[in-house]
Amino acid sequence: MMHGDKWYLVAYDIRCPRRLRRVQREIVKDAQGLQQSVYLVRGSRQYLQELLGRLEGHMEPSVDDLRAYPVPHPARLWCGGAMVSASVERNESVEAIGVWWDWLSERIRRWRASA
Repeated sequence: MMHGDKWYLVAYDIRCPRRLRRVQREIVKDAQGLQQSVYLVRGSRQYLQELLGRLEGHMEPSVDDLRAYPVPHPARLWCGGAMVSASVERNESVEAIGVWWDWLSERIRRWRASA
């Protein structure tokens, strides 16, 4: 991680399918998808602001929603459901974090290798 880089969770709710596709095409260039409309971004505050500005350019502010939340580290997130291995119960958050972090690390490695 470069000096000053931080993790952010970016989520959006876009009403129009056309605008949604445009935002999706833009965000996948710089972020790792976690769920539909939820992404993990790693970068400086300026990097995040530039990304959010590009996304906002495809949105209608009166009806669409875009949010970014700082995350101390992806391993601190708890995930359940389809993203987590079937062998992990939804309430076993410590185990789920480990499974999820392994999964995410592999996705990020593949994503970077393909870029």
